[in-house]
Amino acid sequence: MQCLQDCIDHRYVRKRLEKVVSARLTSDLEGQGFDEDQFAYVTHRSSTQAVLSLVETIKRNAQCGSITGVLFFDFTDAFGSVNRTKLIYKLVNNFRISGRLLLYLVSFLSGRQARINVNDLIGEWVKSEHGTSAGTVLGALLFLSYVQDTPGSIRPKFADDLVGSAVAKDLATVQRSLQTVLDELNAWSDNWDMTLNTSKTKVMLFGSAGGTVSLTLHGAAVEQVDVIKYLGVWLDNQLTFMQQAEYAISKATRAAWKVNRLIEGRHGLTPKTGSVLYKCLICPCWEFSIAAWANMPEKGIRQLEQLQGRCLRTVLGAKSYAATDAIEVIANVMPVRLRIQQLCDWSSLELNRNRSTRVSSYCYNKHWNRSHALLR
Repeated sequence: MQCLQDCIDHRYVRKRLEKVVSARLTSDLEGQGFDEDQFAYVTHRSSTQAVLSLVETIKRNAQCGSITGVLFFDFTDAFGSVNRTKLIYKLVNNFRISGRLLLYLVSFLSGRQARINVNDLIGEWVKSEHGTSAGTVLGALLFLSYVQDTPGSIRPKFADDLVGSAVAKDLATVQRSLQTVLDELNAWSDNWDMTLNTSKTKVMLFGSAGGTVSLTLHGAAVEQVDVIKYLGVWLDNQLTFMQQAEYAISKATRAAWKVNRLIEGRHGLTPKTGSVLYKCLICPCWEFSIAAWANMPEKGIRQLEQLQGRCLRTVLGAKSYAATDAIEVIANVMPVRLRIQQLCDWSSLELNRNRSTRVSSYCYNKHWNRSHALLR
């Protein structure tokens, strides 16, 4: 029993120490001018901003009459493929990490073992010589340091979700530029012991109806798609976002169904409790990254309004003919259009805070206008 308690105490101390070291490493990385195109695990950055930066860049190019080709890259076992020796080299040479912090990081990456556990079958311990220990806070920061020096055409980045783009007036130039981007990242990957997954790397064209490009990676053709899920948001080649709206509504509907089963017809449920259930379990399903796809067609917004009214009637036990405005007041829930405007405004403020990024100034102005257009 004492041995078990000692293990628990040791794990607690190790986790607390890891958080302290992560804070120190984050401070040092930001002090060295950390990657402006990286949106993962960085203060005041988010996946919403990553999607927004990509979407607004595509729209800006479309307004100029240009075609935008976008490559969505995927690595094979990204976190587990990191060469630890080369990672230490980057920390020392690119970020000037030294002293006790460097010694701790070397110790953190050294002497690790791993084994596979499938149902009741447990494998033998084997020495782990690659990877940044995925699942740990420090491991994520170390991975960001490893991919910091990818080619300049790779942006935005969200951990191992990398995007490369090319812009031109004609399709042939876009294809040549995209192949160059692909070759540059492939060369970088070979140099740093990473492997691009050919089957999961996709290409997509925006602003060219019916256009096609032919790209190759490792001797195989890269698949061109018309719709793709990027950081939880469905992008179509026309950026209508209707598929994303339908996906969000479907997800929220499933969550509402689970809540309805949980409360069993609302027996003993107060309006306040019903409101909390809606805000905590259902709202996040359709609010996720909505700042990036808020300019959906009017049809999508009306479907979200119908969804909110239907869900609130269920959790509050209201009649089907009850006015949506009334139940929103009772539940203390903002109307959908106002809520979208609020989320867009918050994103605009975050973009204004991060104006050092490449496209944030443009995104900020466009985003601010978009949020207030919802109420016109």
